[in-house]
Amino acid sequence: MKKHLAFKCLVFSVLAAILTGPLLADDGWISLFNGKDLSGWKASENKDTFSVKDGLLVVDGPRSHLFYNGPVCGANFKNFEWKADVMTFPKANSGMYFHTEYQESGWPNKGYEVQVNTTHSDRKKTGGLYGVVDVIDNAPSKDGEWFTQHIIVQDKRIIIKVDGKVTVDYTEPDGVKGGRKLSSGTIAIQGHDPDSVIHYKNIMIKPLDEKSKWVDLFNGKDLDNWKIKFAGHDLGDNYLDTFGVKDGLLTVSYDKYKNFDNKFGHIFYDQKFSHYIVRVEYRFVGDQVPGGPGWAFRNNGIMLHCQSPETMRKAQDFPVSIEVQLLGGSGTGNRTTGNLCTPGTNVVMNNQLVTTHCIESKSKTYHGDQWVTMDVEVRGGKTVKHIIDGQVVLQYEQPQLDERDADAKKRIGPNGSLIIEEGYIAFQAESHPTQFRKIQIQLLED
Repeated sequence: MKKHLAFKCLVFSVLAAILTGPLLADDGWISLFNGKDLSGWKASENKDTFSVKDGLLVVDGPRSHLFYNGPVCGANFKNFEWKADVMTFPKANSGMYFHTEYQESGWPNKGYEVQVNTTHSDRKKTGGLYGVVDVIDNAPSKDGEWFTQHIIVQDKRIIIKVDGKVTVDYTEPDGVKGGRKLSSGTIAIQGHDPDSVIHYKNIMIKPLDEKSKWVDLFNGKDLDNWKIKFAGHDLGDNYLDTFGVKDGLLTVSYDKYKNFDNKFGHIFYDQKFSHYIVRVEYRFVGDQVPGGPGWAFRNNGIMLHCQSPETMRKAQDFPVSIEVQLLGGSGTGNRTTGNLCTPGTNVVMNNQLVTTHCIESKSKTYHGDQWVTMDVEVRGGKTVKHIIDGQVVLQYEQPQLDERDADAKKRIGPNGSLIIEEGYIAFQAESHPTQFRKIQIQLLED
């Protein structure tokens, strides 16, 4: 797995740029905290210890740890820089863990902790590598004042800085045993005890060893970070287990169905994106479920710039979005894939507004159960390109809301602009079994 870490990590930069909260700066730093909620993070015991207020991550409550589980680097970092602005309050204790892993209770067994402590009774103070190279008694921080703690991990070396001044420069010796050693893993922020109040902001990371700019949205294990919505059902109801993970593949399965009954479903990644390339490897398998519409034979779609699943009506069949239509051949004849469909939207082609619902690409036909790789390059509200095997098969500009559509009309902002600059990514369940073995994203600069 480690040989794939760099590949996943570079993917991070792609992801961050796409997210509503995470932002990619010109110098490679990625924001992991959006200042609005805890998207991309998972708290352990005593989850209420962590909250968001006035754009700040507030730590206040009994012992808990907040682990990053978002898309950047697949939440698996090896060589990186990590920094955050921190404010301690009197007698408060916290910490910044790295190379760790989610643990439901107790102090993390895996990874290192960088101490955050100005006036807590523990003599180990801010800027120390806890229990390894400690800063004793004299904290380089002050209660009630913001300071920046900066952690650099490169191979066997750990450097810690507080407000630009080095407090630790440590090289791990060979042969270290146990959980507290350099490897790879996620990061975490500590809630130490009920009397410790700490504020964090500007939580940023910069992976150092990436050799690619791709990040996995689907982890091959579960549907963490995905939300499901079926027409006629509440958000989160995975009707008859249609969406699942089997043999490392994200699957759309109809094994439990007797009839399709217009149960159109969508699975949404839980972060917004704007400028990016999304790469999908997919194939169609088996037979269409009885009752599925004829047009839905070997049919799925990548839904881009989607409205959020929370804003969909209960009975709504399709999210307002730009659909990159995925189609398979029937064994004979031509049937292009990478087409465009526009539920509640329009686009511009050749300087003309196009209101036709579906537009064919110039792709070849893919018959049978073969895997197909589709790339889609999205430049916010400007251009979108559908790419198969390195060839652009369809291109258009200015994705926008269709004022004639009631659901789209609700999405028009206060400035009256129709152009869609960002949105969610979703995949469909339209009555034909489908498998996805890769869903990746790469962030692009604006």
